[in-house]
Amino acid sequence: MRIEYVAVAPWPLEPEGPRGTRVEVTMEGGYDILHDVSCALRQPIRSLYRTHVIRRFWNTLQSINQTDQMLAHLQAFSSVPEHFTLPDSTKSGVPLFYIPPGSGTPHSGSDSSHAQFAAYWKPVLSMDANSWQRWLHMHRLVLILEHDTPLPKHLHTPG
Repeated sequence: MRIEYVAVAPWPLEPEGPRGTRVEVTMEGGYDILHDVSCALRQPIRSLYRTHVIRRFWNTLQSINQTDQMLAHLQAFSSVPEHFTLPDSTKSGVPLFYIPPGSGTPHSGSDSSHAQFAAYWKPVLSMDANSWQRWLHMHRLVLILEHDTPLPKHLHTPG
């Protein structure tokens, strides 16, 4: 079985133009597996292998759905200034979120002036640690430059 997810957006973005992204999800596979996937609720499957394949299929679709929702969420970043404008209280050192003892869920403070900022960043903060690398990564390029004219041999030695 093959699942293909294609997201297409115009590039470079027009400053005044629409910012639509076209998304296509295509599934291809043999009749048997497609039938089992679509009819699994009506007829119980006795094969442990087929049950495992169907479970993996639905987990993959759920992952694609979550990815799609996060893409839509992140795409809204530049369209609303409150998403990228740091609140004054946070600039002065007041934390935006706190995690109570014994809980793993972040809570925002009671200040309602930065509610929209906190609402945008909470899903990013609550992201599963295993998927951070997929969403938030950076590349480091190292260049060694060479002088156009040779430097004196003993430039950095005393005397």
